[in-house]
Formats: sequence, structure tokens, C-alpha cells
Amino acid sequence: MWGRTKLRWYIGKDREPGETEQPYWGGPIRLRLPFIHYPLEWPDFIVGMILCVVPLSIIAALQNSFGISYEIALTMVIVYHFMAMLHTAFGDPSVAGWITAGIPIYMAFILNYGTDAGPNASIQAMIALQLIVALIFFVMAFSGGAKKLVGLVPPAIKSGILLGAGIAAIIRVWQNDSSGIQNGVSKWVIGGGIGPISISFLIAVILSFFILWSPRSLEYRKKNKLFSWIAMYGIAPTFLIGYIVGLALGEIQMPQGIFDNGWFFVPKLSSTFDALSPFSIGWPTADMFFGAISTAIIAYILAFGDILINQALVEEANDIRKDELVVVDPNRSNFWSGVRNLSALYFPFLPLAGPLWTGGQALVINRYKNSTPNEEYSFWGGATSYFWGMGLIMFIYPLVLIVQPALPIGFGLTMAIQGYLCTYLAMEIVGTNIERGISGMIGGILATRGATWALLLGVLFYIAMIYERKKKKDPEEENN
Repeated sequence: MWGRTKLRWYIGKDREPGETEQPYWGGPIRLRLPFIHYPLEWPDFIVGMILCVVPLSIIAALQNSFGISYEIALTMVIVYHFMAMLHTAFGDPSVAGWITAGIPIYMAFILNYGTDAGPNASIQAMIALQLIVALIFFVMAFSGGAKKLVGLVPPAIKSGILLGAGIAAIIRVWQNDSSGIQNGVSKWVIGGGIGPISISFLIAVILSFFILWSPRSLEYRKKNKLFSWIAMYGIAPTFLIGYIVGLALGEIQMPQGIFDNGWFFVPKLSSTFDALSPFSIGWPTADMFFGAISTAIIAYILAFGDILINQALVEEANDIRKDELVVVDPNRSNFWSGVRNLSALYFPFLPLAGPLWTGGQALVINRYKNSTPNEEYSFWGGATSYFWGMGLIMFIYPLVLIVQPALPIGFGLTMAIQGYLCTYLAMEIVGTNIERGISGMIGGILATRGATWALLLGVLFYIAMIYERKKKKDPEEENN
């Protein structure tokens, strides 16, 4: 049954029959290595190569916020990207990413510390914020609070968090705001929209949704080998189609200076440390640490929503792929997110390190659950191959510069996918009209007023409308 995996340079042992975990080394921290514990998946590798534009989209915001060069910002993105692979390497089934929804909040926080507070004040404020976020992740991981919190949160509130994340993503995709485009780089990294709606983006997003979720697409995959081969690469073909249409219509600028900087990029590790590490520029003040607490709590609330999304996605995949069991442990996810946020000791990273990149995870999960074991043997191969493709391409300067003009399309596709996924997963969680109503209220508040108000009012709505109602029913149920 598993014979084709040997053709993929996989020398490890096969899974036991039935719904079992992929082999690993260790206990709670489950080390899995490519070729030994899973085969690499070339379709996911190629999709990752093309979508390298997504992590690169933060470079402009890093430069503007910290006053650093393009080379240092690119070094930060590369180091951060490979640190994100700690999740899949050590047993957390997550294509890890940023805590994206809070980026405008983090930027507003560090803007409070201008040059009057010192030449490196904004950098030091970001260091303080990220270290507190790391501490919260560690406390939740080692106390076991993360797993307990996921189990204690009522369905209506879980649904509301997911719905709010989806609405916020949709607003960012379609908001008509072109003021944030700077030097050809997407303004989405600081919370704006796509500006005037382009034909190229419309074509890319509609074709992407069709390939990923349309029932007709699933039928075509079974009947047409060519379409099945194209669909295997997810949104990579639709991104390329949108790019070509954008070039033809003049909506996307032709790439410039492709070979001006040579073929390979060598990360500026020493320069990055000198410019950004607290060991070089000095440590944040006590006032910065104290002022960062509320923003750090908001960041964790948003990250908690990503943990819920990941759990829902993996459970959906487990329901379909009965040959492999993929286990989500919120405590493990919190631990590795905490480790990654300790990068602030080397350099602070504006988007912070979160437990999930929803768009990337959606692409990996979608291919995995729509594939047979012979087509994709293990989830771990797809998730890791996606990151390897995306990370290695960042070292090849000409390829990075070729895809850079289409950055808004690539980033926009992942945000649109996040919006779609979050909304339909939110609808699946709730089962009554009262729960749906509370979910809608929480989602709307989260998208318009932020995580703090959404969580507070969501708890109040739940106590007022559901908790007491269930409490009164218990005696009747006991009598019955």
C-alpha cells in the first residue's frame, strides 16, 4: 500500500495499519527528520517557492519601523522563517507564522517611543513586547494552561474568535486603500487593503477558490489527469496566472534589476546582531516592559484564535484521512512559539512569532486531505516541504526579485483563504441560533474594535444567554 513512498527517497519505516501517528523519535517533543520519518513532497515544495512573496512582504514594515537596510531586513525574514520550522520538526502540526492580525497594534505601540526616548527606542520597545509575549507562551505551555483553555472555551466564543479573524482578513483583502503602497511593496503588512480592485487579483482569487474547494473541482480531479496534476500545486498555478495577466494589463510592474545584486544572498548575521540585539544597543527600560503588557496580552489572545483554527483544520483532515493520526497539542504549540519569540535577544521581529500561518496551513491541509496515501504519504512531508521551498528560494536573489512585483497577489490570496476558512469553520462549531448570534457579535466586535473588547463582551454575552440557562437545566436532567 505504501510502496510508492520508497520512490520519494523515504528510508524510514511505514506507519502501522489504521489511524496511527507517523513514526518519530522522543516522547512529548517528537523529532521527525526528512527522509527518515517522512518523504518530502515536491508539489508543496514548488508552491512554497512561488509563495515566498508572503514572508517577504514584511520587509518594508521592518525597514520603516526600525530604520534598517533591506539586507538586514531580508536576513531577519530568513532567520525567522527557518525558526518557524521548529514546530513541524518537533511534533507540532503547524505551518507556523506571524500573529498577523495585531501588526497595526504592535506598530502603534512602538511609535509611542520616538527618537526623543533614544535613537534605538522603537527597537527596544519591540524587544520588550516580544519578550513578554514569549513569557506568556511559556507560562501557558509549562502550566498546561493552553490545553485546558482550549477545552474550557465554549463553542460560541470559539466560533466568534474564528469568525472575527475571518472578517478581519476579508476586510484587509477588499478594503479600498492604496495609501499604504510604498516602493512597490504591499501595504497589507500595516493593515491596509488591496486598493483599487484589479482584474489580475480577481482572476487569481476566484480560480484559487475553485481549485481548493469547489465540488466540481474535486470531480474534475478524478476524471482529468491534467487538471488533477495542476490542482496538486494548489494556488501556485493561479498565482502565476494572475501575475501574467497583471503584467499584460499593466497592473503589475515588470521586475527591474534582477541580476544587479548577483545570484545568491548571504545573510548579514553579524550586522543584524549589531543593529538590533539588546546586547548591542542596550536593554529596554522598565517603562517599556510595563507599557508592553497590555499589547502582549492582546497578541496572545489573537494567537489563541490561531490555535483554535489549527485544531479545527487538523480535526477536519483526520476525519477524512483515516490512515494517519495527526495530533495537535496546544501546550507544545505554545512552547515552540515561546522559543521563537526569544529571537528578540538577537533581533525583534515586528509581526511576532505565532502558532499558525492560516493561509499556508490551509494549502497544506487541503492537498493532504484530498490526496490518497500514495499521492501524499504524510502530513509532515507536505508541511515541511512547503517551508523548505519557501526558505531556500530566499537565498536566490534573481528569483526573489522576479516575484516581488506580484507580492500583493500572493499575500492577498493567503489572506482571502484565511477569511474563507475562518468563516466556514466558525459556522461548523456552533449548533444553535443563540450560539450563532453570540458568535456573530463576537466576530463583528473583534474585527472592528479589537480582541480585548471582543473577549470581554463575548464572555458577558455567554454568561447572560447560555451559562445560566444550562445551569437551570441540570436538576431536570438529573431527575430524568
